[in-house]
Amino acid sequence: MKERERLYGGYKSKEEQQAKHQLWKGKNPDKVREHNRRYYEKHKDKLRKIEALRSYKKLEGQRKCREKLKIRVLTHYGNGKLACVMCGESRLACLSLDHVENDGARHRKGLKQEIYSWIEHNNYPDGFQTLCMNCQWVKKAEYGKTHREKKSKYLEDG
Repeated sequence: MKERERLYGGYKSKEEQQAKHQLWKGKNPDKVREHNRRYYEKHKDKLRKIEALRSYKKLEGQRKCREKLKIRVLTHYGNGKLACVMCGESRLACLSLDHVENDGARHRKGLKQEIYSWIEHNNYPDGFQTLCMNCQWVKKAEYGKTHREKKSKYLEDG
């Protein structure tokens, strides 16, 4: 028993010691603030490095999580493969999500979250496909041609 009391500064348990300390901190906020200020000044460099490392690790974890989500979504819309549905390109850096009906701008305006999260949250709705950026550009060029042709036919008929 004496050994325990020696370990916890005269208290019977660590919990009792912590409770008393919290009570003391509540009654002495100025002393706590001054102690924290002095501690920070003394260990400023070390504390900044620790905070920078925590921020980096947090961002790295978020990046990995987003990448895994992107892989799940692109694989789903790539017909079960992480690849472009038109040409078969499989490098993740080259792949993107395509709105089949070319209504992506309108759709993105209404979103309040990132598209991959929205898709997964809404159980992978229809209307999307996985394309590489080259195929996206080809599709855009082809859509532009057909869209312009439709407009000109409308103007001729009008």
